[in-house]
Amino acid sequence: MSATLFIVLNETEERTYANIESIFPFKNIHGYIDHFALKPSGEYTRVIHRESYKEPEEFTEAV
Repeated sequence: MSATLFIVLNETEERTYANIESIFPFKNIHGYIDHFALKPSGEYTRVIHRESYKEPEEFTEAV
C-alpha cells in the first residue's frame, strides 16, 4: 500500500533513533486516496544479497 511516512529523529547520548511519527495514505493529484499508485522500480537489492553484506557473526567481530 502506498503511504507517506513522517519520520522524527530522537537523540540520546549514545544513539540517534529514527521513529515513525505518523502515516498517511498516499493521495493522487486529484486528492483521492490511491492505495497502489506507487510502483516498485525493480532496482532494490536486499541487504543479504549485496556484495558488502556480512553475516551477523562477521559484523560483530568487525565492530
